[in-house]
Amino acid sequence: MKEAEINGITYKGMGFGSGYVGIPGDGTPPSWFVRITLLREFSNAVETEEEGIMLALYLLNTVDIPAGVSKREGSGPASFENTQWVTIKDNKNLKLYFRSYDCSTLFLVDLSKVDFSNGSEHESIIVDKEFSVIDAF
Repeated sequence: MKEAEINGITYKGMGFGSGYVGIPGDGTPPSWFVRITLLREFSNAVETEEEGIMLALYLLNTVDIPAGVSKREGSGPASFENTQWVTIKDNKNLKLYFRSYDCSTLFLVDLSKVDFSNGSEHESIIVDKEFSVIDAF
């Protein structure tokens, strides 16, 4: 692995994957920001909208909190935090992608197709889909 310099700090590798040694790994928002920033810095450049969405999903997956991992005060299910939603905003193409904890299917809202004029009716988005698996055979 080559050396890399970010903001005047030189990072030296000991082998593949060693460039992550020493970065914050806890479940706090500052650590998530550092982790995603570092991973994005060294990710391959994207050329298409689809590649950008896939990269965003991979980056966001690195900071997902599974149910039961992060405990708050109190007891019962409400005392645990988890990543309830993941959202990706494509400001250039006016698209909003999202998925929920219970359904990893990526939903799309193409904002260029939404009528935002006063008095226009809007449809509801049903997001409580069940978990599903595509049988490959």
